Amino acid sequence: MEQHIVRTSLFGVNLTLKVDTDEKHLARVVEFLERKGQEVRQNMIEADPHRISVIVNLLLADELMSLSPPDIPSEEDSQVDQLAQDLIRLINEKIEE
Repeated sequence: MEQHIVRTSLFGVNLTLKVDTDEKHLARVVEFLERKGQEVRQNMIEADPHRISVIVNLLLADELMSLSPPDIPSEEDSQVDQLAQDLIRLINEKIEE
């Protein structure tokens, strides 16, 4: 699939992403992350997007590792990891602006 630019917002941070995935799939991923973020936000005193992002990533990594052995990463795990790393980097860049 060819790469294209997608604009979205995650945890209140506007993002412009270059992706090679279906836009509907990415929208579902963002919606899922927003729901996880909302769960985290409800239990926080200070709703800082950076902290929410870090906690959501910890929770998702925990869930992922409980589903498959962590010492045998699959190709899908690598893709999820890369997407998570890219999102963290983009969120951090936007927060620092």
